[in-house]
Amino acid sequence: MKSFVLSAFLATFLIPAFAATPHAACLGEDLLAGFAPERVAAIEDAAAVGPYPEGRLFRATRAGAEVTLVGTLHLPDPRFAPLEERLAPILAGASALLVEAGPDEEAQLKARMGQPGSPMFSTGPTLPERLPEVEWMHLAAELTARGIPPFLGAKMEPWFLSTMLAVSPCQLQELNRGEEGLDARLIASAEAQGIAVRALEPWDTIFRLFGEMTDEEEITGLRVALLQAGQADDMTYTLTELYFQGRIRLIWEIGAELARELAPEVGLSAAEVDAQLAEADELLLVGRNRDWIDPIEAAATEGPVLVAVGALHLVGRDGVLAMLEARGWAISRLD
Repeated sequence: MKSFVLSAFLATFLIPAFAATPHAACLGEDLLAGFAPERVAAIEDAAAVGPYPEGRLFRATRAGAEVTLVGTLHLPDPRFAPLEERLAPILAGASALLVEAGPDEEAQLKARMGQPGSPMFSTGPTLPERLPEVEWMHLAAELTARGIPPFLGAKMEPWFLSTMLAVSPCQLQELNRGEEGLDARLIASAEAQGIAVRALEPWDTIFRLFGEMTDEEEITGLRVALLQAGQADDMTYTLTELYFQGRIRLIWEIGAELARELAPEVGLSAAEVDAQLAEADELLLVGRNRDWIDPIEAAATEGPVLVAVGALHLVGRDGVLAMLEARGWAISRLD
């Protein structure tokens, strides 16, 4: 059973995070402000469990080797500037920049998208055939708001559309205009300086992971994403605020809380939601973290390296930081 909550986290931290003022062009409201104080306290308590729940910038050292790790947000935001300034000398002194997907992987993805059988598109029935008419009309309206023609969206994989629905329409417009998240900006800077950029995983990793979902699981995920779509601006605003505050694990816990809140509307019990949340954690975070440790350590033998990955990958007992610490690396927080 794959999780219906995967798409929201893919869209906010695994595709493309949050300070005192909203982004000038994209407005939203803080979802936490609408929660009762005791509910907020419970979410914060859950977020505090496990190592490294907060922070975006860390250093790991072992036997003379050095790895600097920065948790990124894949959405554009002008508030990256101070962090980029802090990272500039670190990047300049690095032997390589390690990212989830580099320029070569992006090129492979674009090439694959232009071929028959693109992983974004389904070969089965279209979504108007698979959804009740009222849900399809709702979906078509949300896709239009995000610049996706409904006739095209009708043929897309449900899990992919779920990721699009989780992102603010305003933020998608910025991405389509070529504005970039922190990792993309670091890649551009590394290339300009002639610093090697290496990917931690193949270009099709996310497609492969979501490809394991059944048709029923994908449709359930799409229905949940559709229920949340009207909150996309508020969700993006809230998560971005938390990112810039460095309260990273809290991002996951808020998403989990909202998933539990919506579960009854798609016929899921609390136990089923918790099981799916655990699977989401393993599938999109923990399993990938585990796969990245050997490449990070290997790169560090060649000189100091900078690792830039989605911020949620760093936190918790199964995060990259804890996994490195278990292998004898000393971890220090730099922000």
